[in-house]
Amino acid sequence: MKVLEEKPWTTEATCKGCGSRLEVEAADVRAVEFEISDCDHTSYSCKCGVCKTDIELEAGKIAPGVRDEAVKRWRKSRKSRW
Repeated sequence: MKVLEEKPWTTEATCKGCGSRLEVEAADVRAVEFEISDCDHTSYSCKCGVCKTDIELEAGKIAPGVRDEAVKRWRKSRKSRW
């Protein structure tokens, strides 16, 4: 398949800290992997550009490729700490 026009992924979010409406781009999405009761979980968030409050994002509203890239950045950042 040939992609004729790629549209960048975005979603909207509202900051609970200051009430700003934000357009979240793929590079803004952060992932955190953790374990609860022997089950692996991943949460996604972004940081408000106005007040810097963390905003939780629903995984179902994030494109799979964007989630994958966020997880890769998370894992890379974890490795660089050691």
